[in-house]
Amino acid sequence: MNKIEYGKLRSMLASALVIANYEILWKDIVIFNETITKIRSLLQKISKLLEGMNSITDGVTSSKENRRDNLTEHLVKVTNLAMTYAIINNDTLLMERLDMNISAYNKMREYDLKVHADEVIGSVKPLVEDMHPYGLVPEDISELEESNRLFSEKIGTPREAIVIRKGKNEEVSRLMKEVDDLYSNILDRLMVRFKTVEVDSFYNNYFDARQSWTSGIRHRREEVSVIDPEQENETE
Repeated sequence: MNKIEYGKLRSMLASALVIANYEILWKDIVIFNETITKIRSLLQKISKLLEGMNSITDGVTSSKENRRDNLTEHLVKVTNLAMTYAIINNDTLLMERLDMNISAYNKMREYDLKVHADEVIGSVKPLVEDMHPYGLVPEDISELEESNRLFSEKIGTPREAIVIRKGKNEEVSRLMKEVDDLYSNILDRLMVRFKTVEVDSFYNNYFDARQSWTSGIRHRREEVSVIDPEQENETE
């Protein structure tokens, strides 16, 4: 082993000793890294849950409103044509059942609108052939039935969405508590311990040890002769 190799070995041993003296710091750093990894994973889950929660009720509400508008449109069409028939034929009972406008439909509760559509279908469908001269055709009744069926499917959905949203809210709260516990029980305590470790001292001791192998090597220096001007004059 030459002098350079011996110097490097001495540096390696000295550096290892410095690191060993700060063993508690490395253990804490491992715990710190594991905790940060857990926190990142939990925060990602929370973010995905929050994104999903916004789309649950929004999507359901939008779909239900579209189906309600479609049902209202078919109701207005059928009742207007059937009302003409009822007035001309002096069918007062039918007129009472059909006496609605779009404003009244918009104010109805969801279930009431569905029930009213059922009543209109039940009253008009048996008379559809008689109403043909007034512009009402079987296809109009079929379209009304279908729009009422589609709307009925959505009546209970928002309540189900609210239940799902509540469950996700509870999951978010649970995950947030888990994150808060990691901060309070681990990271906050580690920060206090990091503060007590002489990081600057470790840094200096480590690099002093790493560079110690060069201290025993002599470097050749250039020799430069300097002549005093007074001595030069005396020589002359």
